[in-house]
Amino acid sequence: EFPMFIDLEALDSDDPITASVGHRSDGLALFYTYAVNVLTGDPEQGKSLVALAVAIEVARAGGIVVWVDLAHNGAAAFRSRIIALGGRDALGKFRFAQPEDRGGVLEIVKWTIEQHVPLIVIDSMGELLPMFGASSDSADDYTRVHRAVLSPAARVGSCVLVVDHLAK
Repeated sequence: EFPMFIDLEALDSDDPITASVGHRSDGLALFYTYAVNVLTGDPEQGKSLVALAVAIEVARAGGIVVWVDLAHNGAAAFRSRIIALGGRDALGKFRFAQPEDRGGVLEIVKWTIEQHVPLIVIDSMGELLPMFGASSDSADDYTRVHRAVLSPAARVGSCVLVVDHLAK
């Protein structure tokens, strides 16, 4: 249960919020914890590979990574991509899921929250919305699914990384 108001004076930091997940070669990070981050673009442009490289980094640092494969890429292909990116040593830190309905998605989100998972990847938003009877053309539908699926994990500190495809 969340409080009605947050005491801003009681917050323990004056530091600005900075990205801390998915480091570039210069050391700066791309994505934020306590937030929903979105990789969006045309199909087949490498969004999932970027997310996977970030996931391998998190896993190598000791964090559990939940990967929700709604794009139906499959476990064998997913494992192969991890190995191709040099992440064989990180395989044991991944929790790969292919839920078939909204109940399965919500169960995964609940588990992610209970386990304090540092990174959850949803691949893809275009597949998630219809599972919840939502239209990609409706801002209200998008908001409803965002609040039910993405926001809860972000509120407890996870970096939520969503892959979203532009319309074909």
